[in-house]
Amino acid sequence: MEEGEPGQFADRRSDARTATVYRPVLIETDDIAGFCLVRNLSPEGMMGKFYTHFAEGTRVSVQFNEILKVAGKVAWSRDRMIGIQFATSINVPEVLAGLAGLPQGGKSIRAPRLQIPTAAQVIVDGRPVYAELQDISQKGLKVRTSYLRPSDEVTILLDGMEPKKAVVRWTQPGVAGLNFINPLPFDQLGEWVIQLQQHAAQRTKGADRSAAGDGRAG
Repeated sequence: MEEGEPGQFADRRSDARTATVYRPVLIETDDIAGFCLVRNLSPEGMMGKFYTHFAEGTRVSVQFNEILKVAGKVAWSRDRMIGIQFATSINVPEVLAGLAGLPQGGKSIRAPRLQIPTAAQVIVDGRPVYAELQDISQKGLKVRTSYLRPSDEVTILLDGMEPKKAVVRWTQPGVAGLNFINPLPFDQLGEWVIQLQQHAAQRTKGADRSAAGDGRAG
C-alpha cells in the first residue's frame, strides 16, 4: 500500500482481483483531459499517476482504449497520484487485454490517443511546413497538413516540447499519421498535454477579462 493512501482504497488494493498495471489511459473531465499511468486496477476503481489536481468527487471518464470508456469520480488526488472509483464494475482481465493491445472481436485495439488540436511545424527536407496537431500518444501523432509523403523522415516542433524525430506512416488528403522514432517518455507527454491546456485556459480568461474591460470602458 502506498504510504498515506486513503483507507478506502487499501482494502481494494489487497483484493486478489486487483492487478498491478503500468499502462497509460486517458482521464477526462468537463474542463481538462490528460494521460494517466495506471498503477493498480480493480473492478471497482484504479490508482494512477496524473499531472494535475482534482477535487474529491469530480466526475471523470476513463478511456482505457479506443472502444472502452468508463465513468467514475475522483476518490482522492494528491502529489500527482489519483484514486478513481468507477460508476460500474469493470472486467479486469478484459481491460488488461485491451491495454496490452491484444485483438478483441477480430480487431486490434489501439492505445488511447488524446485529441488536442494545436499549431505545429514539421521540418521535412530541411524546410518548415505548417501543420495542425490533431491527436497524440507516446508512440506518435496525427497532423493536418498537405505536404507529407509516406516514409518521410521529419522533425516535429510543438510549443513547449523539444524537437522530436518521426516517420510518416500514412497519408490521406490533408492528414498524415506519424510515428516517433523514439517514443515520448510518459512523464514528458503527461505534463505537456496538461500544461498546454492550462496555458490555453489562461489565455482565454485573459481575453475574456480584456473584452469585459473594453465593454465597461464603452
